[in-house]
Amino acid sequence: MPETVTMKSIREFALRNKDKISDHLQTRYAYRRLFETDDGKLVLRHLMKVGFVTRSTFVAGDPHRTALNEGARRLVLSIIRAARINVDKLIDDIGKELADEI
Repeated sequence: MPETVTMKSIREFALRNKDKISDHLQTRYAYRRLFETDDGKLVLRHLMKVGFVTRSTFVAGDPHRTALNEGARRLVLSIIRAARINVDKLIDDIGKELADEI
């Protein structure tokens, strides 16, 4: 039978894992601060371009290359999620510029 989640159990979990939670939050804030700077936006734009965020990862006849491309895309998307960046807005803002370059 599943354990009932209570405020007490949540507090106990948080206390037992406070170092992990703190590290996780610090990492998210660091990503956010980084990508709010002009240099960070430039780097993120580059990562989106080489990471297939705004274009297909599919390579006809080459499933290995497709898988490699999809892995690059997943990495960039995980960075975007970690920074808590609005992906739809980011693709609108940066993706249009990238599409023009391709």
